[in-house]
Amino acid sequence: MRVKIIAEIANAHQGKKEIAVEIARKSITNGADIVKFQMYTADDLLVPNHERYLHFKKQSFSVSDWEFIFEALNDVKNKIFIDVFGLESFEISKKFDIAGYKIHFSDLMNTPLLKLVASTGKELLIGSGGASFEEIDYAIQILKEYGVSKQKIVLLHGFQAYPTRIEDTCLERLKEFK
Repeated sequence: MRVKIIAEIANAHQGKKEIAVEIARKSITNGADIVKFQMYTADDLLVPNHERYLHFKKQSFSVSDWEFIFEALNDVKNKIFIDVFGLESFEISKKFDIAGYKIHFSDLMNTPLLKLVASTGKELLIGSGGASFEEIDYAIQILKEYGVSKQKIVLLHGFQAYPTRIEDTCLERLKEFK
């Protein structure tokens, strides 16, 4: 099996679409196999009176921002994965030709989202850091039930704490995943 390098853009762009494109381009130029964007709306993540709502509202991209990003990266669309954070984000993502999706560990029990992502036929990254084995198993079973072959599912283990201490990484779980 070939190792793939995934460049996680996350919010490194600080809500600026030009910076998102620049980071993606430089990642690909420097050998990344996949560039992964987080596509969300503040409403997908939080209720409007949440203290962090405005922060995420400022950093999230509008549909026209995403159109700018995807037009600028059209020649490498086969390397773009989208981490969707809810149904609204998924609906936006469908406008674009991408290589695959990532399901965040917080959405592993989101049956409607799992069914929609499964229906795309795209390669899937499943966020397993922070999730229980029961949640991971549930998501995989739903995806398989809706036609996703196990060859299209990749478990993506990451740690969920900042700052990170080695004891927080749960790296021993990798043996159990294998």
